[in-house]
Amino acid sequence: MTGPGKLFLILGVIAVGGLLLIGGAAWYWWDQHSVELFEAARASVEDGHKSGSKLEEGDCVVHALERHKADWSRTMVSVIKNGLWLTGCLDASKSQPRFCEDVPSQDNPLLAGIWAGNICVQQGFSEPYCHTLFQNVSKYCHSPERAGKIKTGARPGPMT
Repeated sequence: MTGPGKLFLILGVIAVGGLLLIGGAAWYWWDQHSVELFEAARASVEDGHKSGSKLEEGDCVVHALERHKADWSRTMVSVIKNGLWLTGCLDASKSQPRFCEDVPSQDNPLLAGIWAGNICVQQGFSEPYCHTLFQNVSKYCHSPERAGKIKTGARPGPMT
């Protein structure tokens, strides 16, 4: 085997070993923390649901934005937690006839992204996480649950 061939073989072995090491570490971390993560997600949705049972849809968004503003660190984890809270809140909230007016569907991600970005700028946010809150609004506005809520004019029952 020539010099360059040996070098590529060694680099390949190192790359495969590195990938196995990273994969093993990720599996170990997930094994140790997945239950905790799922419990935190469930608690966020439940807290949002509890709050939403006393609010209208627009109020849920206002509260989610206030929570976002108050979170000075704005990490991806905190934004996901706030987004889960917003999802629970919207699901339990009282519907407003015009709340979803002009909200684009997630079926057109470019239009939904521009819409979310514009709202974030209007709210004074320039960081990359604000738009994830409004993705939840877009998803909610075009959901069968929201359509059913509008038809009946009622709030959903407690979460199961």
